[in-house]
Amino acid sequence: MPTEPKREGIHQSEVTLAFPVKDDGSAIIHEQQTFTYLPVGNYGFRFLIQSDFILLADRERLPQGNAWNNKLAEVIVKAYWNAVERFNKIGGSLQYSWPQYLERTPSRDAFWDSLDAELVKYLMSLRVLESRSGCFQVPDTLVFIPPEFCLDDAPLIDCPKQRARHLAADYTPQNCLPLGLGRLGVKTMNRKRFISDFCDWVSQEKPDLGSKSP
Repeated sequence: MPTEPKREGIHQSEVTLAFPVKDDGSAIIHEQQTFTYLPVGNYGFRFLIQSDFILLADRERLPQGNAWNNKLAEVIVKAYWNAVERFNKIGGSLQYSWPQYLERTPSRDAFWDSLDAELVKYLMSLRVLESRSGCFQVPDTLVFIPPEFCLDDAPLIDCPKQRARHLAADYTPQNCLPLGLGRLGVKTMNRKRFISDFCDWVSQEKPDLGSKSP
């Protein structure tokens, strides 16, 4: 950790993140407090943050440009990524609900808003989301398929190459794209994209689209 007069002789600090869940394991998506052992304030995050932040006298604000706090912000981003890695490894409901914790109400506080932006930017660059083919992909390469482009709960265009581009259905049990996934760059299927995918499918798979007599 950087040298800090208020933390003389201290060279390490700890960051703890907590992701509230219901009894059934589903995510609780409400604004949560940020802590420095005691509540500091509500900055719009849906997950809890605890760390040894340097605070101003009112215990509600952080001094601008403080190197100690800036280092903690970097660690928070990596800690969230470590949590995502664990969720994806062990499976269960949090594997598919963790992006919902990225929903956030802007706080108009430069430090917390910058932390939020860096967190989303970092996750956008990683293979953190599962496709319908079962492989993990970078978020902005994936497309959510809404019901109007499905038949019997399966996408109208369903082939191995397309499955690798489609977001796994477990992320969208309500058949709509959660805000957190949108922030990561996941797109929603529309007519223009569907026509492009259809043409690509015909070109690559060369399906027999002619009618057949019995």
